[in-house]
Amino acid sequence: VRTNIIEWMRHHLYGTPLRSELANNDFIYAQDGLLAPGWGSDFVYTNYDAAATNTPEALGVPTPSVMITGPVASSYADVTFFQGNVDDQKEPGRAPNFDAPGTAVAWDLPVGPAGLTLAGVPRLTMDFTTTSSDLFLFGKFYDVDQNGKAHVIYHQVMATRASGTQVTFDLTGLTARFAQGHTLRLVVSTSDAMHSASRSPGVTTVSGGSLRLPIVAGSLL
Repeated sequence: VRTNIIEWMRHHLYGTPLRSELANNDFIYAQDGLLAPGWGSDFVYTNYDAAATNTPEALGVPTPSVMITGPVASSYADVTFFQGNVDDQKEPGRAPNFDAPGTAVAWDLPVGPAGLTLAGVPRLTMDFTTTSSDLFLFGKFYDVDQNGKAHVIYHQVMATRASGTQVTFDLTGLTARFAQGHTLRLVVSTSDAMHSASRSPGVTTVSGGSLRLPIVAGSLL
């Protein structure tokens, strides 16, 4: 199984062809953030490759649109827990997810009336200008319920180093279901407490971009 998983990752990350016995029975995203080779059609999503070609969602100017890079970490997503192990912040003694004001930008994407199911790897393109000489960015998704309670999905973030005026990078692969009335919140911050990041101060202004979501069921509003 471990060999097959490595081959699957090489296929989707680098385009390496799969062996014939795997080519028509590829590893697939399953519920609750798991990866599995054929755990029953009622449990897995077999159309991951199709979802990866979805038309990107246009992103306007985020709220807020300006974020600073400071000398210390200003965001916390709790990436120390294994993906799918816990889904919220109910355990005592754990710091809640947060993004300090002025250090992150966000887009709120309301879920449609039929709910939303994601299975695959989202891809973000973001347009920006920055005064930082060494800009790090950290992308993540929050699930926000009807009462405004939000948590980072699977407590995972994806980091990238950015230069120029546009960056495109893959966010954390996930499988997740969102009920009607929830909001999928995309957040990009300039730091994360569990990662090394730039110590070069600066101001970054985001003017928009696009987000390709691996939607396999339901829709956004």
